[in-house]
Amino acid sequence: MTNTDADGGPSAPAPRPADPTTHRIGDVLTDPAADRRRAVLAAGALLLSVAAMGVFLIVTASDYYLGDLRVFVSAPGWAADGRLYEAVTRTGDGSVTIPYLYPPWVALAFAPLSVLPFALVAVLWTVAGVTALVVSVLLLSSLLSGRSAVRDPHLLSSAAWWSAGLLWIAPVRHCLYEGQLSLLLLCAVVVAVWSARPVAGVLAGPAAAAKIVPVAAFAAVGSRGRGRLLWACAGAVVPITVGWVVFPGQSRDYFLGGVIMEGADRVGGVATVANQSLRAALSRFAGGDVGFGPLWIAGAALLIGSAALVVARFRHDRVVLIWVPAAVAAALFPLGWSHQWIWLVPLLMWLRTGPLGDGRFARALVVLWFIGLAGPVIEVLLFVQRSNYVYARPLWQSVAGAAYPIGLLTTLLALSVIGRADHRATAVSGEGDRRSTAARGVPSGPAGSDG
Repeated sequence: MTNTDADGGPSAPAPRPADPTTHRIGDVLTDPAADRRRAVLAAGALLLSVAAMGVFLIVTASDYYLGDLRVFVSAPGWAADGRLYEAVTRTGDGSVTIPYLYPPWVALAFAPLSVLPFALVAVLWTVAGVTALVVSVLLLSSLLSGRSAVRDPHLLSSAAWWSAGLLWIAPVRHCLYEGQLSLLLLCAVVVAVWSARPVAGVLAGPAAAAKIVPVAAFAAVGSRGRGRLLWACAGAVVPITVGWVVFPGQSRDYFLGGVIMEGADRVGGVATVANQSLRAALSRFAGGDVGFGPLWIAGAALLIGSAALVVARFRHDRVVLIWVPAAVAAALFPLGWSHQWIWLVPLLMWLRTGPLGDGRFARALVVLWFIGLAGPVIEVLLFVQRSNYVYARPLWQSVAGAAYPIGLLTTLLALSVIGRADHRATAVSGEGDRRSTAARGVPSGPAGSDG
């Protein structure tokens, strides 16, 4: 029997009783209890991964463990003695030396840690690195999903799962093992881009003042507005100035005396497979150092050209503006240790959850990158190579030893082609296509340009 209204016409169907276990966000019904269960499961996976990494670091610790961190805490004393770029830390049997390769202001920043017991510093530094990874992943997830509330259960669960997996890729693993800065620099840049406040741009400044590669990520900072970029520039100028005032001679040596470009010659050499720069990869193929000659120029032009195509195609995508310039800079800089490639973290997340994430080709790229980065490729090649200073080697070692630059170039070329073929390339993360996020009932991300 059909229900009728007062006019004799058919009445609208009676609404279904509301489910007390769900509530509506936009057009999406959510189950808070299920969200909590998923969040707890993801948090458990992250804690388990962190604990496993702690065990891994302890079990695999050798005389080379945290070698870079030892240099950092020794640097304030070296700088005070005027021999910041002459002194070295000896590791292993004493035959391996690690020099200081950063501007003097970084040594000054490590002065408070240099007075603490090294065991305590090691724990604090490792915790800081893991925390920086988790924060970076959470904010990148926010940019990619358009969810501005970082306490969103879906966002937290996704970030926990990503962090648990990314903890084991080589750039992150090596950064933690060596006690490097890269995770903190990535976090500073991501926060500077994500935050709705222009003043947050100041965080990207010290990252760029400490290493050259993060300077490239200023493209993403600048995309948020001129004010934020000015804050970032101020954040770079101030620490450099302080370092110059306190250590004028050593600052002059670093910035004007050539120290800044001598890193590859002072640590491990160009030939070692641990150096994943374009120069090192081409040199291992050529059997000798190609320097910055015609072969390097051709390779650099190909990388920069393909990167320009990708940036032009996704020019409004903040995550693209973070990883593309920084990853290319990591390849072009002559010192390309794996931790310098920490900018592959946003690349992997963008490939899987960005505008092309539903495509089979993007998924295949993610799988290939994870296989290459999670496996001990570099470690195995370091074991089988004859010497850190011998360029000539079997072809298979040269090919496998160029995994990062080859993978980056392949990814950039593929994305430039996919971008032309797929209309979804106009979708952007963060402030992207609001219509697509609205259709999914997802709130838009943090405000766009700061002006």
